[in-house]
Amino acid sequence: MSLSTTTCGGHEPYTELVNILKEALRDDVSQTERWRKPKTTRRYLQGPLAERLLVFFREGKILYGDVHHLDDWSFRYRHVRSHAVWLVGPNDEPFDFKKAELNVTEDGLPAHSQTWHEGDLDISLAACAPVVRKPSAYARLMVKNNGTTEVSRDFALFIRAAKEDRLVFGAPDIYKIYDPQLDTWLKLPSDDWLADNKIIRSNDRFVEVLSDTETRWDAEKGAWRFTLVIPPNGTATFDFAIGKGIRECENYDAAYDEMRKGWIVALAPLRLPKRIANTPGLLRFVRHQAVQMLQCLALPDDGRDFIIPRQGGLQRCVWPGEVWPYAAGLDLLGYHDYVEQIIDFFFTKCQKPTGEAGPFRNHWASDTASVIVIFARHCLEANAAACWKKYVNAAAKAFQWIESQRDETGLFPPMRSTDEDPLKFRSWAYTDIRNWMAYDMLAHAAAQFNDLNEKKFRKAADDYRRVLQKIVDDVRAANDDSDELVIPISHDGKADPELVKKNFFQLHVGRVLDAEFITDADEMIRIRRGMLRRGIASENGLYSRKGGDTWYVGLVENQWYFGWRRAGRDDLAKQTLEAFLRFTCTSEDYLCERYMETNPWYLPWSPNASASGRLIAMLYDAAEHPLQL
Repeated sequence: MSLSTTTCGGHEPYTELVNILKEALRDDVSQTERWRKPKTTRRYLQGPLAERLLVFFREGKILYGDVHHLDDWSFRYRHVRSHAVWLVGPNDEPFDFKKAELNVTEDGLPAHSQTWHEGDLDISLAACAPVVRKPSAYARLMVKNNGTTEVSRDFALFIRAAKEDRLVFGAPDIYKIYDPQLDTWLKLPSDDWLADNKIIRSNDRFVEVLSDTETRWDAEKGAWRFTLVIPPNGTATFDFAIGKGIRECENYDAAYDEMRKGWIVALAPLRLPKRIANTPGLLRFVRHQAVQMLQCLALPDDGRDFIIPRQGGLQRCVWPGEVWPYAAGLDLLGYHDYVEQIIDFFFTKCQKPTGEAGPFRNHWASDTASVIVIFARHCLEANAAACWKKYVNAAAKAFQWIESQRDETGLFPPMRSTDEDPLKFRSWAYTDIRNWMAYDMLAHAAAQFNDLNEKKFRKAADDYRRVLQKIVDDVRAANDDSDELVIPISHDGKADPELVKKNFFQLHVGRVLDAEFITDADEMIRIRRGMLRRGIASENGLYSRKGGDTWYVGLVENQWYFGWRRAGRDDLAKQTLEAFLRFTCTSEDYLCERYMETNPWYLPWSPNASASGRLIAMLYDAAEHPLQL
């Protein structure tokens, strides 16, 4: 993939950022064992505000899934039932997903395709979806014959409806090295499908052939079989659709046109710094991130009209702590209306009468603070006076709930801080600092809008800050004679040995930087030195080892990047941005949550809305305030 540095519109190309992208996105095939770029395994097809997930997998599979939602969050992933098709070749041999060449569109639109090269044949599978609430997926198999003799080639479309974790390897998040197996499908029943001419149905689910090609339904194997005859130096195509209910487009070409028209409208509000807008490679990359973030804005499949800010992958869940950078990225991109709909979702669908805000399926201690931050930050950045007026009472109620939980220490009591919290402890740097950030943003926003709550918010924020500052000052004093500065996970360090033993996420340090409790470059160097010695950080710019050869990526690097920038160390900020791009982002511009340094086919949580939001923040910062190197 090329990143142009052509001058556009009279502006100089942003060479430094282009060079960072060029180097970081390059897949170094000479690096055969360690630190290879992660590999794209799946890509979204649906548009924004869809109640369906349409996912195109690298092995040639296309999945249809509904976005289920219950207000009490009692719906469990193990209940999700979907259907999918899997294209295979002669003798029912699946195509080698590792050999698939994936396209990257220059305009960022999700017109996805991939190609396998087999002798004289180029076998390509493309897929798209119109931008509507209830889209179907439309696919085209195209086989090009580069030889001088006619070729006849057999294909099959295996069709199954089942629990999603049976249809998709490692669903929903694929915390395994990717290795889909067709044998899993062959063990699934296929007798729930009824074939009728060119369409096959299971209740209201369907797969339909959109070509004149003769097909045969193999009821025993649950596969549609067909043969393509490809003339010398010619091509042959086979189109089909997968969906539920009624297909909305006549054929693949019509669906493709509707997809393009819909995305032109969806991307119209996109706001871009001049250096990005005028540099084709950067523009394309940012448009890809914008598209993936918009694709995570879902509607429930029961007909109700409220936004569910999904994080990504195949999940239907919501994490407020992840929505914060997601919403911040949408604001930077110019999608203020969507952010206000997200705020409405939290305050009208996810707040208890006590003021505590959720949702409460995963239930982190900092959830309520994260909802406040999403609201207050948006009102500040977008100067959204009407939004402030509409939701300030709900935010004040959430603030009061946080205040009611603080005990005699001034901190939150021991509570669950993340999904993988092995202990309930005082997660001061992860929970309490987020609480303080919510207070501080509320106070700033109240001042901006002349709200009577300002004094109350500011007094509480200053009090919380003093409690947290005391912890930081005590840490400084305890490390005064050391060349390291070790930030404890628990407020007094007593729970740390057990947390470290259990490989608890080392995410707390980044939040200390994010909240600007530490801004001095020398202190940051001492923190980094200790993390490097303990194997928590890496010399190449990562800052959160999950355990063994696996890293938690896409979160703390953003916090370290801005920390280094504030400290005047743009050299280390650049290294951190490069690490984010190299180890969180695939060559097709898709982001993940974990990275395995020994195997690039480990790619959980992809796409990843919050990681895209964090990356947009860094790219916009570097474009508007060039790195001084």
